[in-house]
Amino acid sequence: MEHFKPKALFPSLAYEWTNYFLGCPGCNGAKGDNWPKRGGYVRPDQGDPGRHFVFSEDGSMKAVKPNTSAARTVQDFDLNRTWLADERKQNVEKMLKLLNDAVRLHSEGLPHQAQRLARIVLGNVDTPGTAYSAALTQCFWRAWKRACPGLWV
Repeated sequence: MEHFKPKALFPSLAYEWTNYFLGCPGCNGAKGDNWPKRGGYVRPDQGDPGRHFVFSEDGSMKAVKPNTSAARTVQDFDLNRTWLADERKQNVEKMLKLLNDAVRLHSEGLPHQAQRLARIVLGNVDTPGTAYSAALTQCFWRAWKRACPGLWV
């Protein structure tokens, strides 16, 4: 558990439930007691945080727009640190291997089977409980649209 807004800077939020989040030691250690002078960070519990970021197949990520709370989040939480990017990359690669089976079915003239398998792959990754779901979902759609343009899932 960590404080989203550091208790050292926001003591009145030290025991506020809405300020508690599960976080890995890497993110918590990178952020520490820092907080931007203006704005804040992307909250993981508000809307779809994934819409603020672009995830790449190599495991890296960046903000959709520079100089935003998303860019500060990537920087201050060190979200491109080597082991974290490697974990995202490994998960993306596993998903893409499964998706390649669907693409192969499409290339063999079996579009309905390709769609069915692609739906299963997407259903497994596009859920909040799946690790790196935003990264996997973005990479799924880019790969699918590139390999099977015009074929909807």
